[in-house]
Amino acid sequence: AAEGTIAGTPAVQSNPKLEEFNKAYETKAYPDPAGSYAKYAYEATQILLQVIKEKGLDDKEALSKAIRDIHHDGILGDVSFDANGQTNMAIDIDMFVVRSGKWEKM
Repeated sequence: AAEGTIAGTPAVQSNPKLEEFNKAYETKAYPDPAGSYAKYAYEATQILLQVIKEKGLDDKEALSKAIRDIHHDGILGDVSFDANGQTNMAIDIDMFVVRSGKWEKM
């Protein structure tokens, strides 16, 4: 039933910080390599922690506003946000299709 299904997932470009993250993730003996969603969740957490550390904020409204001014150089590269809180980071999408019951990159 899934044959021919097409789906997209955020692509992650390699860089030295990402390689360090991947090695650290592997040393934790997780059964599978870190997927793109784990990497984006990690980066989001690091951005939030950076804002808290730099601004000393614990109010969610103040944190939300402060995130708009941050520039974060992390495992996914340079991340910043616009006035609406949307990321300015370029995101590529990898497309996959199910063939013979397995996901294949298109």
